[in-house]
Amino acid sequence: MCVLVAVYGFVGGVFLGLSGVGRPRREEEQLDQVVAQGWAGIDVGKGHHWVCLIDESGSTLWSRKVVNDEAAILEAIGEVLSRAQQVSWAVDITGTSSALLLALLAAHGQQATYVPGRTVNRMSTAYIGEAKTDAREGRRPRGSGHRAEAAGDPPHRPGR
Repeated sequence: MCVLVAVYGFVGGVFLGLSGVGRPRREEEQLDQVVAQGWAGIDVGKGHHWVCLIDESGSTLWSRKVVNDEAAILEAIGEVLSRAQQVSWAVDITGTSSALLLALLAAHGQQATYVPGRTVNRMSTAYIGEAKTDAREGRRPRGSGHRAEAAGDPPHRPGR
């Protein structure tokens, strides 16, 4: 799911004021860890998005379904920025479905990179055999390649 985030450039910025609101934590997420650089891949949808943040080793720091609503998106941005000092953001769609998301990222000094389907498709060969799910889509666009890894320098994935 996080492939989109890691392919293109780095974006820095400090975001103050938002914090997570009492959601249950997932075991696969590394908690209470702030990394220097994170990659956030977003699988954009009409009703909801899936956001996945990974670190330089490719480990998932945070991954959630986010309703396409201003409050929910702001909460997600706060969660991501509380876990990484710098974040490279990547999205798979730049149309109307992502308009609110992109506007809120820009309003908070964050820049998102669009990762075209062709790039994602070419990355898919590294992830053969992994099934498509919404949760994986933030990490990997449209069933192929990791979006987070598409947002900048891809994290090293041992054995792949």
